Parts: sequence; C-alpha cells; structure tokens
Amino acid sequence: MAETKPTIQTPPKNAEGKKKGEKSAGGKKKMSISVLAYLISTIIFVIGVVICSVNNGAYDKAITLAIYNAAQTNPSFAWLKALGIFVNPDFYSSAFWTQGDMGEIFSFALVVAGVILLIYSAIRYKTPAGRYLKYTIFLLIVGLVFVEGLTDLVKFLWGRARPYEVVSSLAAFTPWYQVNWLHGTTDAFESFYSGHTAFAAFTICLALSFIGAKKKFWAPLFAIGAIVYVVLIALARMAYGAHWFSDTLFGAWIIYTLSMVTYYWILNIPRRERTYVFPT
Repeated sequence: MAETKPTIQTPPKNAEGKKKGEKSAGGKKKMSISVLAYLISTIIFVIGVVICSVNNGAYDKAITLAIYNAAQTNPSFAWLKALGIFVNPDFYSSAFWTQGDMGEIFSFALVVAGVILLIYSAIRYKTPAGRYLKYTIFLLIVGLVFVEGLTDLVKFLWGRARPYEVVSSLAAFTPWYQVNWLHGTTDAFESFYSGHTAFAAFTICLALSFIGAKKKFWAPLFAIGAIVYVVLIALARMAYGAHWFSDTLFGAWIIYTLSMVTYYWILNIPRRERTYVFPT
C-alpha cells in the first residue's frame, strides 16, 4: 500500500504582512499614503514657486500685500492680525514671556506630547525602548539640525527684506531667488525663509512617527493637524508683515522634505521596522 505524504498548508499572506518592496497581485508596487501626500504637496509647492517667480516676484508681492492689507484694514480679518501678533515672538525672545504672545509654544507642545506618547507606549506595552528611541531621535534631528540650524543659516545668507520694511519704504522688494549676502545680519533682513512656518511643518514628524499604529487615527490626526497649523501660521506671518508668500512656501516644504528624507533614508525607519511597533 503506497504511503500518503501529509500535505503542508502554507498560511495565506496577509496584505498587511507584506514586506516593503513586495509587489501586489497586479505586479505593481504599492505607493504609501505618506509618499503620495508628499508628491501632491511637492506639485503644489512647485506651482506656488512658479507663480512667485513670474515677473521678478510680482505675484509673490501682490499675494502677500493683499493678505497684509486685509489684516490691517478689514474688520473681517481682525482675527488674522491678532493671530499674527500672537505667534510673532520667538521662543527665546523676552516678548514671548512678558507679553503673553506665546503662539510658537504649540509647536513645542505638539512635539513634547508626541515624545511622551512614544515613551508611554514603550512602558505600557513593555516593548524594547530602543525601538522607540529611533523615533525620538528622528524628532530631535529634524528639529534641532534642520528647523533651527539650517533655517538660521539660510536667513543669514539670503538677507531678504521683510514685507513691513518694504511697505515702510525702508528697503526694496527682492524676489525669493535673489541672494543679498550683506544684509542678513539684522532681523529686518531675515525674511527668507519663514522660521515660524518651518517650525509648524516640524509637526509632520509626529504623523510619520505614528504610521502603522494599531489605532489608525493617530497618523492622519497628526497629519491633518499639521496641515491646518502650517496654513494658519503662514497666513499669520504674512498678515503680520513678517514674511512673503514664497518664504512660507519654502519654509514648509523644505522641512517637510527633510523630515521625509530623515525618516525614509537617514534613519531608514520603515525598513528596520518590518512591522510597525506602535501599539498605541
């Protein structure tokens, strides 16, 4: 009598268990939502840059001054003027602590809240702390090196006059692509690019850090919050006369880009975490 060999059944692959780079049934690689969102934002950014570059920045100037004048003269936009005053002082300035205009604190608060949530998840679910440390490092690298260091360096080198200087006829308007090497030593000539908008874009790091969490709402929640926050800060900075439209575009997109580069290539977090570790 012939011996019958047992049949070994291979468990079906779960779509969520696919490794990075594995092809779908159709033979095509699936694009992650975060990458798709970045590509869409880049297309919007390029369109904005083209608009701001036409006719030596004429549209850049017109858009900014329209928002600035509306905030200064139109009662319907009084909230925008108030928001501009509220977020203007830097964290390290005396006005930040003495006048109560502490709008920039929200960027710090979001980052601190994200780090606390990471630590809580590591303790609550007894997962190796080293995994979560990479995400904390991600936040710190983008924040300290790019948001603060790179932004201040570009401001110093570019030396672009702020809108309120141009409106007051104290300086001439220059398009974003013109570098004025000798003027970047005073705050009045540190318009390009917007540090406040860059700091607001820093909050996208939290959305990236929570991709793949078991509770799926964390990443989109932080992403939507970051988008709203960036738009409000950009409008507030133009309403205050502190930045041109192009300054806010570059501030947001540069930090967003560097966040993606740090996440996907420098720290290589998705490849190292074959399955995302956040059980939060």
